[in-house]
Amino acid sequence: MIAQELFTDEAISTRVGTRSGRARAALRRRRTIARRYRSVRFVILAVVTFTVVVVGYLGLLERITQMNYERAVLAQTQARLEDDTEHLEDRLQQLQSRERLAAFAHRLSMRDPGTFAVATVRTDPAPAEPAQGLAFLTGWLR
Repeated sequence: MIAQELFTDEAISTRVGTRSGRARAALRRRRTIARRYRSVRFVILAVVTFTVVVVGYLGLLERITQMNYERAVLAQTQARLEDDTEHLEDRLQQLQSRERLAAFAHRLSMRDPGTFAVATVRTDPAPAEPAQGLAFLTGWLR
């Protein structure tokens, strides 16, 4: 009989401090705390997301600006090199001009030859290498 009295509806509803009641109360406290800070977490997440986007955008702008400066320096270098090349080509043409070479030859008392002579030079064939080893292995031994 005593066991039946413990499990009646009145006895179950009037029990205080049971395990299920404590667990439910702790769950309600956690849910209340989570709800209380939900808006704070949302605001922090929004601010962090916005900050990451802005920092990424500024990084891209910085890289584009740096590339523009590098392009300007390279364009300036290219223009200077083109001017130098043009100047050097003019100088080369001046140094190779026939009038300058003729004036230089006249100062050295040089003159054009009256007759042209063609000479043939006879060359002796190169001496053959002495055979070393077996005839069919000479290609491998070199």
